[in-house]
Amino acid sequence: MAKKVKKATVETRKQVRLRERERVQIRRIYMGVGLAAALILIVLGIAYYRTNVALPNEKIASVNGSPILVRDYQGRIHYEANQTVSRLAQIRQQLGQLDQSDPSLAQIANFYQNQFSEEQHRLISLPSTTLETMIDDQLAIQEAKRQGLTVTADEVDKEIELQIKQGLGYARPTPTPTEGPSPTVTLSPTITLTPTSTATPTLQPSATATLSQTLTATPTEGPTETPGPTQTPLSPEAYATEVSKLKENVA
Repeated sequence: MAKKVKKATVETRKQVRLRERERVQIRRIYMGVGLAAALILIVLGIAYYRTNVALPNEKIASVNGSPILVRDYQGRIHYEANQTVSRLAQIRQQLGQLDQSDPSLAQIANFYQNQFSEEQHRLISLPSTTLETMIDDQLAIQEAKRQGLTVTADEVDKEIELQIKQGLGYARPTPTPTEGPSPTVTLSPTITLTPTSTATPTLQPSATATLSQTLTATPTEGPTETPGPTQTPLSPEAYATEVSKLKENVA
């Protein structure tokens, strides 16, 4: 049986033109998509540079020529906001543990509610108060430099230790006042008095005093006060743990 021979398909001019037009349109679509993608990347790159490079290095304020940068302001306000939100959560938790229907706890509940309102107001006003605080800090730094005041790393570590222990309930030691300069003694001229003649007084008889015996009661000793328990010193390991928590919180 003879095999059938397939006839070659011959495209017409119309089909060739359509196929060529289709290829051109697809190429234009790819070019348009590529151009749009490039524009998007450029816009994203500009936004990233603006947000993470240019904007953080811009000045938000200047204090006697010393700039306060946006990145420092952002870091400070983020830290202050986190601290305020943490305090709000603690107050809300304390309020939730109170029985609102108990009249004897009404005063305590009112106290916590006032604290909650104050922290809310502080959170709302953070943008302005944070900038004012940073300006005050910069003024203090400039004045310290002008007076030649410096703080060593050991003094910073000591203050951190005192604040951590104070937060754990340890009493902050009373600082010992330093002695100031001794006052300079100024010698003044001595005035010499010239004696003058005075009349001799006439002695009059005096009354005779009568002695009377007064009985004094002897106090009796009361009960001796029992000293309270001494607080256990903070161990180096526990202190190192608290320092790690502080660094993590600040970070």
